[in-house]
Amino acid sequence: MALGVISTGFGTTIVFGTSAFSANIYNITRSAVARKAIDRTHMGSALSRMEFLPATLVDDGTYELELDFNPNVSVPIDGVAETITITYPIGTQLTAAKDVFTGFVTSVGQRVPLDDRLSQTVTLKISGKVVRTIAT
Repeated sequence: MALGVISTGFGTTIVFGTSAFSANIYNITRSAVARKAIDRTHMGSALSRMEFLPATLVDDGTYELELDFNPNVSVPIDGVAETITITYPIGTQLTAAKDVFTGFVTSVGQRVPLDDRLSQTVTLKISGKVVRTIAT
């Protein structure tokens, strides 16, 4: 997608490869991808400043899903790690961009208001690397 093109998330889908869990999604938030800074400061560090090395390992973080809550559908909190695919809207492209990763559910919470939509928040832990296929 060219720079400056603005899209909406309408039409984004998520597929759980093993559990086949499904729900109406209205928001997906990905946490920061991060790696540690390893402290290598010593008594002779220059200019009295801390020194760091970049860690080798990278944590791809989590996805947080905001979903309609259906009390008749169970979120796979006890499930195994599975292949999860997020497919973004096609827009003007011929094929959609996708994020594919191994992940599993780490938390589930519900919201049941007096006079509003029933909702739930589901957190997915990413295991390994998220592989993005660019739209064409």
